[in-house]
Amino acid sequence: MSSLGVMLSEDFFDMAKRDYFESVLNRVCESMELTCDDVLHSNKDECVDARYLVISLLSQRLSDRQIADVSGWSY
Repeated sequence: MSSLGVMLSEDFFDMAKRDYFESVLNRVCESMELTCDDVLHSNKDECVDARYLVISLLSQRLSDRQIADVSGWSY
């Protein structure tokens, strides 16, 4: 595979991980009736609980490093 093919493949998988993160985040926010901004940044108990749920769901398919990369959260 050419280096362009490898680069496109990596970009595709990075985009797929980002899409998966956004999908999980949106579904959690919807079900808990919270805004995504609050879940990402607020320290209110329900937002912390929602973040935990997002991470728990993501960890079924992504590594800690991948979650940190797509979410911007440290691990």
